[in-house]
Amino acid sequence: MQKHYITMITILLMAMPAITVSAQAPKAKVIRASLIPKDGFPFSKEWAYPWYITRDDKGNFEHAMGEPVTAADTAHLYFTAGCETNIQGVYTIRYCYASMERDTLKLLFEDGMPAYASSFEVKVYKDNFEVIPHLVYPSPGKVKPGKVIEQSMTLSVNNYGAGGYISYIFLIEGSDQSYYLRGFFNTPLKGQR
Repeated sequence: MQKHYITMITILLMAMPAITVSAQAPKAKVIRASLIPKDGFPFSKEWAYPWYITRDDKGNFEHAMGEPVTAADTAHLYFTAGCETNIQGVYTIRYCYASMERDTLKLLFEDGMPAYASSFEVKVYKDNFEVIPHLVYPSPGKVKPGKVIEQSMTLSVNNYGAGGYISYIFLIEGSDQSYYLRGFFNTPLKGQR
């Protein structure tokens, strides 16, 4: 066993009353356990430009909307997550944002613009949590936003509350498919404890 432990918050929320996908989920109790990290967060050394910036063969930057390129547009956006979701086919979510307000840890997972725009808000209190999925379905033949009828979440966070593992699994009314957000995250924590 390694010396460094991550505090693991195992959170289960099954068979709760139906809720709309864009509305706040009911609060549920947190169960705590321990998890040993193994490889750290290798994705945090990788980066990308904003989705609307491309670089041509000569090294020149171009803005997708034809606007002038600013220094902020060419900043390296280092990945703060290595997650994936299957809500609109399987795609990667490379960004997590974290803040602490009083006793509430807030995490926001998002990525994939311009083609994918779903995001997941996670709020963890002393012994409770909420998940607020904001789901986008651009294809009419795909599952339409509905009500989350079952969900479960496992969340482990380090001592600072801004790095760990998430596994959020949920079912939407009218669909037989199970959807998920899962993977690792490591992000700066904004706000005060």
